[in-house]
Amino acid sequence: MTNSIIKAGNYTVLQVIEGYQRYLSPIKGFKCAAGHVYGDTTCSAAIKAIVKSQGIVQGLPAIQNQLKRCQTAARQLAANPGQPQAGVFCCVLPIPL
Repeated sequence: MTNSIIKAGNYTVLQVIEGYQRYLSPIKGFKCAAGHVYGDTTCSAAIKAIVKSQGIVQGLPAIQNQLKRCQTAARQLAANPGQPQAGVFCCVLPIPL
């Protein structure tokens, strides 16, 4: 891929994430399972940081790892119904990564 196409792809992904964080995330009513369980950043913030530092192409393995963390966290929550989990959701749980 040419450098300009990669830069355009990175820019587009960052704009989509920022739009999601600004407009959809505040009204959706749930939080990323990884952010809830591990007490750290949410998937959107982590993926945004990955794209900024590595780009979408080189950062793809790290992005997949983040989404796997979210799946693991969601499964952990599902296996422990006594844990507080109101408003927690994994958007990729049914997708095999």
